[in-house]
Amino acid sequence: VLGQTKAPPKKDPPAKEGSSDANFYKAVKLQLAKDVGKGPFNPGEKLKFSFEIRNTTSDDLDVPVAKLGKDTVNSPGIEQGWIERLGKDTTIKVYPPSARKEAKYAAGGTTITSGNKIKAKEAIPLQYRELDTKGYPEGKYRYTLELWDRNSKIVQTATFEFELKGK
Repeated sequence: VLGQTKAPPKKDPPAKEGSSDANFYKAVKLQLAKDVGKGPFNPGEKLKFSFEIRNTTSDDLDVPVAKLGKDTVNSPGIEQGWIERLGKDTTIKVYPPSARKEAKYAAGGTTITSGNKIKAKEAIPLQYRELDTKGYPEGKYRYTLELWDRNSKIVQTATFEFELKGK
């Protein structure tokens, strides 16, 4: 009919910030992907390891959307690493006191960015880590990686322990 316009086809609306976070965190598992290997290690060795966020479901998962500065990105969250010396003396003198929270020391963190989906049963690899133990005293240690949501709430943790012994 003359004078009528056809409505444009409907598009799926973009994901809303925070819209699927709760379901996302229930469906994924933060886990160690590459272990440091067998110890004990010598103080001063560099320990190499990595973590991943694995989709535990048989469906593809939409990765949450977040603001990063002026940009909107797909982000599974924020990763925060901690190192803890186990035992009576929890001091690790190579870290400044300002890096300490209770018995743990901050060991790096960043906002994780990724594609918009994690395929079924697949994983997003996280930043490869190398922990330089130069200056660490002998003893047992625990490395913890926390996964935070955009509100800085811890939603999952993964840990491993290792030991440093003299030569």
